[in-house]
Amino acid sequence: MDINKRTPFSLLVLFMVVTVGNGFDTTSNMLTENEAINYLEKFNYLNETVVKASLPTGAMPISIVEAAISKFQEMVNIPITGKFDEETLRKMAQPRCGVKDVPDNGPAKRYGPKPWPKKVLSWKITEYSKTSTLNQFEQRDAMRRAFDIWAKQTPLRFEYKEGGITDMSIKFATRYHGDKDAFDGPGKVLAHAFLPTDGNIHFDDQENWLLGARAEKEGTELYQVAAHEIGHALGLEHSLVRASLMAPTYTYYSNLVLNWNDINDIQDLYGKPSFKRKNTWWFLKK
Repeated sequence: MDINKRTPFSLLVLFMVVTVGNGFDTTSNMLTENEAINYLEKFNYLNETVVKASLPTGAMPISIVEAAISKFQEMVNIPITGKFDEETLRKMAQPRCGVKDVPDNGPAKRYGPKPWPKKVLSWKITEYSKTSTLNQFEQRDAMRRAFDIWAKQTPLRFEYKEGGITDMSIKFATRYHGDKDAFDGPGKVLAHAFLPTDGNIHFDDQENWLLGARAEKEGTELYQVAAHEIGHALGLEHSLVRASLMAPTYTYYSNLVLNWNDINDIQDLYGKPSFKRKNTWWFLKK
């Protein structure tokens, strides 16, 4: 191919492979430079339309690439170098959510264009995991608890239904599964969800879904990932706060709680709880 006829993204890949150096050792927990370019494009750090508009002459300013890398580094709380250093390539290889880090409506807002227009939302699981050792009751209870973590901080209430039409629909699937965002196998993108009022939440059934302490070393914590994806389904985008439930990369937490900015953002959309739950701890006292 004549280099003068390459697209901006073709030039970008060529530019980065030539200028970064001899490359890094490619291991299962570190992306290659070409994979890193695809990563930046997939999660909207490098938007092809923006890149083309900024390159009327077909040149590829390094500033665009460095800005995209820096934006990713800021999002995941690692040193901002603007380079494909080892820590950056390792961070990109971590399991994560499939939702874009830089939303199409711009990076200034942490939530989508509109919330759900009602306070009671119904949900169901249309397809349970076929590979997990968790039974259907355990999978359903993980979802119930994940909805509840948001209900405690808002006036929202969530109702489970066995069938019929619901506001939110949950399914486990593999690879291409009916939307434009195919899953990519174990250990990469874990799940994704769509902003209101779509209601679809999908989990990659090639992951080893577990609950509790077993998930820390043996698999992925379903309740935790479900709570993150429900945050998207309610209208939240990804957070650059390290301890936020809505941070893009997966980290196991033994005691999952909403971060202060998760609470602030969800209450910006829906308000504070309309009533205080009564303390019931004393019923457990002997």
